[in-house]
Amino acid sequence: ALNLLSVIHRYTLLSREAQGFDTTASLISPKDFPHLMMHVLASPCNSDLSVESRPMSIVDVPSKPTFAHSRQLFRDSLSDPCYPFWELTVPDEKGAPPRRFWVGRPITRSVGLKGRGTRGYVAVDRGNFKFTFLKDSWRIIHPGIRREGDVLRELNKAGVEHVPTLVCHGDLDGQIVDPSSMSNADARTEAEDDARGCSHYRMAMGEVGLLFKGESAKDILTVMYDCVTGTCDDCHSKQRILTWHLAHAQAVAKLNLLHSDISAANILVVPTIVIDEATQLARVERRGLLNDWELSRVVPAPGQKRTKVDHHYVCTP
Repeated sequence: ALNLLSVIHRYTLLSREAQGFDTTASLISPKDFPHLMMHVLASPCNSDLSVESRPMSIVDVPSKPTFAHSRQLFRDSLSDPCYPFWELTVPDEKGAPPRRFWVGRPITRSVGLKGRGTRGYVAVDRGNFKFTFLKDSWRIIHPGIRREGDVLRELNKAGVEHVPTLVCHGDLDGQIVDPSSMSNADARTEAEDDARGCSHYRMAMGEVGLLFKGESAKDILTVMYDCVTGTCDDCHSKQRILTWHLAHAQAVAKLNLLHSDISAANILVVPTIVIDEATQLARVERRGLLNDWELSRVVPAPGQKRTKVDHHYVCTP
């Protein structure tokens, strides 16, 4: 029989990956250049735009604007001296090398096993120093659940409005959890039997959103119009749709796709530059963003059975 010393000795002979370390995450030392750059990028900048910004001429609108709330959230994520900085690798499935992002403390974090270890970061792309939102989670490998990045790529390609812009995404090689270790085999549902485990997955999105709190009546009406109601020129009836937003109406009309998980937590607010054609002035407004398309599904054809996915995977139809 092996004693404790033998186990420890054999453990030290393993590679870091075999020992359980995530080799796609690198610790940033206070002496490293990225550590200094993160603090520089977190510093307030007078050129940042916000909803309090004055209207500007359209010729003065920056081609790649930075919004003040993104920098503020990133600065807040660096404020905890007990939390280290990390460089996270995200696969880029366009054939390019993996992209690297600098992050501090996550601004969102799931609680409990059903949260699948999901963490959200305001990150800086090391390649262009732009602020992005990085989602790190253990996605369910299930025939009825597609990767969220694949869905966003389709939505972006189809021109669906008010949805996140995909930067890059992918599964991390070799980081898969066996489904037999996830729950009691005697209590597993039919949907769980179809699951093939969980894969460590990362995705970067271009927009950094804020949780929707409904700060005013105008704010509520604007965001809910963007994320719950709207009109869609591509819909066959070309009439007002009372149950789906511009994004959702367009997703259904163009891709035959339902979100399947609309909730308050998945409705975000993002500052957006809006141009008034009459005055040729641009201003920043709070607009809605329909987020978290992981559980989306194709509308079944008449007579076709719905994909079986357990209810603790799906919130609303």
